Amino acid sequence: MRRRRRYLFLRIALFVIFWLLVAVVALGGSAFYGLMAAPVNLTPPAPPRTALLLDSANAVFGTIRPTQSRQEVPADQIPQVLRNAIMAAEDERFLDHSGVDPLSIARAAWNDVTGQSVQGGSTITQQYVKNTFVGSQRTSQRKFKEAAIAIRLEQKVPKQEILTRYLNTLYLGNSTYGVQAASQYYFGIDVSKLDLSQASLLAGIAPAPTEYNPVASLDKARDRQQYVLDRMIANGMISAQQASDAYAHPPTIVAKVAGGVAETSYAPEFHDYAISQVKKLAPQAQIDTAGLRIQTTLDPNWQKAMQQAVKQVLPADSDPQEATIAIDYTNGNVVGMTTRKDGGYQFGGFNNATDALRSTGSAIKPFTLATAVQQGHSPNEIRPAPNCITEPYYLDQATNKPQAVCNDEGDATGNVTLTYAMWHSLNTVYMPLAHDVGNANVARLAAAAGAYESTNPRIAHAYTVPSMGLGIPTTPISMVQAYATLANGGVRNDLHAIASITAAGDGSTAPVQLKLPANQTAQAMPAPVANTVVQVLQGVVTTGTAAGTVNLPFGTFGKTGTVEADQDAWFIGCPTAAAVAAKQAPPVCIGTWMGYEKNANKSMLNVEGVAKVQGGTLPAKIFNDTWLNYLQLTQPPAPVATAAPTPSAPTPRAPRTPAQSATTPATRPSAVTVPTPAVTTPGGVGRSVFPPRTPG
Repeated sequence: MRRRRRYLFLRIALFVIFWLLVAVVALGGSAFYGLMAAPVNLTPPAPPRTALLLDSANAVFGTIRPTQSRQEVPADQIPQVLRNAIMAAEDERFLDHSGVDPLSIARAAWNDVTGQSVQGGSTITQQYVKNTFVGSQRTSQRKFKEAAIAIRLEQKVPKQEILTRYLNTLYLGNSTYGVQAASQYYFGIDVSKLDLSQASLLAGIAPAPTEYNPVASLDKARDRQQYVLDRMIANGMISAQQASDAYAHPPTIVAKVAGGVAETSYAPEFHDYAISQVKKLAPQAQIDTAGLRIQTTLDPNWQKAMQQAVKQVLPADSDPQEATIAIDYTNGNVVGMTTRKDGGYQFGGFNNATDALRSTGSAIKPFTLATAVQQGHSPNEIRPAPNCITEPYYLDQATNKPQAVCNDEGDATGNVTLTYAMWHSLNTVYMPLAHDVGNANVARLAAAAGAYESTNPRIAHAYTVPSMGLGIPTTPISMVQAYATLANGGVRNDLHAIASITAAGDGSTAPVQLKLPANQTAQAMPAPVANTVVQVLQGVVTTGTAAGTVNLPFGTFGKTGTVEADQDAWFIGCPTAAAVAAKQAPPVCIGTWMGYEKNANKSMLNVEGVAKVQGGTLPAKIFNDTWLNYLQLTQPPAPVATAAPTPSAPTPRAPRTPAQSATTPATRPSAVTVPTPAVTTPGGVGRSVFPPRTPG
């Protein structure tokens, strides 16, 4: 009885298992044949192509390399020795199967059961399909799909072309994709020049690029190389002697830069800034494969002019660091950018022009004045200007007690106008003014002009403190944008490094220009307010803290900024509207910051003959020399007078009168005249000497 029951149970179990197997086979077969019949695009994806960065003169000044270091080469450049090595190591029956190899699958299964490991079950065709069309994510249908596409691919594409595609996309470690990139990286040569020793080592990397990495684990890579050579002998591709000779002479690993070329550019800081904008305008896949030609706003004349100026003013290795930026204030185009860094600028590194968060010193004062004018104050308003004030405008962080606010030279007394105080950067006038009009209001207006990002939580809290009237932490490029807003009648333009982006055609299609977002503008302050501030700032270069340093042949306005103990120094300036209208100067604002990047508290003392570096000294000189260099590069040379032929005999001349002998001096374009406001008991020229560091 018990035996009958066991027999019945066994029959039922076998019956269930049988129909489960039938169901699995039926469902798997249906899925497989469904995948075989489904439409699929077997066209290989576009290979990576380097994007080109062009300046405004259409010269290439930089590139954007694809995220994958992959270089495709035609079939005739891949040597047979490498093809044989790859087939021996990865798929011995590649030339015989139809995309899927049942024998390899069975052998792989047996190896799994017995604990051996010789080859996987996937063919080269399946691996190519996985890498290119399917992906490596583990799902229930991936293997079915991989096999189905592999079979269909082999029906449409010749074997050797499939192998070429595979070799051009194979990942071989250290960010190299394809045998050309790997050959250049590991051996420093093109793939066409590989010998047996190099080819067998490269083929051995394929199944596990991290484990068999010859740079990090040469011994493991050599063990795998020996396996590849053994399989090549077994398949009749080479003799035992050839294998022995190849293994006895291991290739030299050079590990060059992937792709074989290091990045270069005559404007490396702008190069990185432009790339950061491109990545916001185009998807990474398009950047990698579309062969983009990216027209930037970089003007080679401005770039050369500012680079020359920095070298002229700061020639010594021990000099402080700096950043100089030039912006077209009519549209927000960044036309030049350079920095001075210890050891030079490194691609992808810290950019003083865009990343350095440093206190502006008195360079913030124009926005205090703009806030005051907007609230009804006049630049001719008279205010007390003592040497020091002890009102609670600034609290010592340690004691929470008021700390004195002083002017740098300590001799300012009496009453002065807001205009005079701006010219001479008097802290004892502008700190109380910021308090009266509201530090928060000054912060909002400065942010609207572009002086800083008011939404950045890391720095936003710093702009409403009582001492904000003497300086705010921000980046050089932001300060130049804010002054460009003043020059543009109070209208802020978003900053641009990209003028156009064109996707190159593939030979059968024409290039396509990508649509870029429209220029975004905002009225940061009323035009009369901005124009009033600009009118006042002209006196800074004619009478105030930059007088004698800025001396250009057209009207200019600007402002100095110096932080406590001369730790940071600024000058930002622009040509006047009259100078631009008269075509004496283009509408470009330029700003320079100087300081010690790695030691923010270090004073700039005794630099290039300057005892104390303040905004009106070396930064203003870089501004001035940049303009002079630019004018020399862009203005046509003056005509050379041709000497008159010597007469054959002297001709008697009547004596000249004194009036006739007088010469007329050469004329220069006149600067905009700024009326001198009334001053009662003139105060001394001064800058602050205490935190938060805003001398002038």
